[in-house]
Amino acid sequence: MTDTRRENAPPISFLIDGFLQREGVTAIAGPVRERKSLIALNIAHALITGEKLFGHFEVVKKPTPVLYLCLK
Repeated sequence: MTDTRRENAPPISFLIDGFLQREGVTAIAGPVRERKSLIALNIAHALITGEKLFGHFEVVKKPTPVLYLCLK
């Protein structure tokens, strides 16, 4: 028995090629003090400016608007 949902699913698209998927939920998780906030700021910066993320991952589509929330 085949899963037709998988066969008929649209292809995955990215905002940042190979890194940040479009129309999905992304979480950055890890132990305390592992620079998660810095990574999130770099992602937001790449999306806003269109520059490569970490000098490697190409921004495919710049979204509008970008919202960055940091809870304490």
